[in-house]
Amino acid sequence: MAENFKYGLTIRKKEDKKVQIKNIFAEHSDDDNETFDPKKRINSLLKKQQEQNTIKIANEISKVLEEDSKIYEYDSIYDNISSNRNQFQKRETEEVSIAA
Repeated sequence: MAENFKYGLTIRKKEDKKVQIKNIFAEHSDDDNETFDPKKRINSLLKKQQEQNTIKIANEISKVLEEDSKIYEYDSIYDNISSNRNQFQKRETEEVSIAA
């Protein structure tokens, strides 16, 4: 009875639990010569969806640009703000030096 129990660290052997899934529709393909390839199918679906998304994004960008043409001019707006900030700081330092 003592032979059935092991003391210390016991590591179980990994069992292969891979289940083979048969494709029901592999025999019934729309294409006569091609076999069913899920990777090709998924890639084609992803490609179609990507093309639809790029068209949708292009349409949205064109609509936004029609409403406001300066919406994507971040750099020029930031440069204007920073130059105004710098001019304001120079004025303050000049006023402080004059007052002293």
